[in-house]
Amino acid sequence: MSEQKLDRRKFFERALMVGAATFGAGAFLSACKSDAKGGGDATKAKKAPAAAAQCTDASLSDAEKGTRKALQYVEKSAQAGKNCGNCKLFQKKDPCNGCTAVPGPIAAEGYCTAWVAKA
Repeated sequence: MSEQKLDRRKFFERALMVGAATFGAGAFLSACKSDAKGGGDATKAKKAPAAAAQCTDASLSDAEKGTRKALQYVEKSAQAGKNCGNCKLFQKKDPCNGCTAVPGPIAAEGYCTAWVAKA
């Protein structure tokens, strides 16, 4: 094996490169973390269409779709004063709301036969 002698100049060059890489990686990861938490308005604008797209019942199993149908869930209530938003079973979540009785995403304006008045 050949031994390489590390002189002072090369040592400081390498130390500077490692320091810069470490600082750059830290700044990059910090920026990624704030974006994941909804950092700025631009980030929220980019996420809105994706969030809306995932709030559909397309990914539900046949059994879950059957439960929604059996409970006669609709996205727009025809019952005056009765909607998912004022139901005891409604779960406000981001980006999609939920329900303890009806599987899948739930519209606050929706309705189903499992509706229970909030106490």
